[in-house]
Amino acid sequence: MPDLQAVLAPVDEIIGSMELAPRNGFHLEPRCRVCRNDEMRRKVNDMLAAGLSYAMVLRALTEENSKLDKRDRITIDSIRNHDTAFPRAERRQGHLPRDP
Repeated sequence: MPDLQAVLAPVDEIIGSMELAPRNGFHLEPRCRVCRNDEMRRKVNDMLAAGLSYAMVLRALTEENSKLDKRDRITIDSIRNHDTAFPRAERRQGHLPRDP
């Protein structure tokens, strides 16, 4: 009879790694300043989905951005880099996964 602990260890490892998997086609990039902050990511994504320009998004985040450490502050470049993962048609559809 197999050892129960030997069987459960790989299962726990697989379940733990599921947190890293993209959900609904949306991959959180740990190097992205926008993705690292859940609250800011939601705001940025909502504003981009509404069609705001990068500059308008950055202006809207001025107050929250000033409270962050300098290395964590969102810049216009970080918004542009974050946005490259989402073509405009997909943003209007709420970050749906791409069709194969």
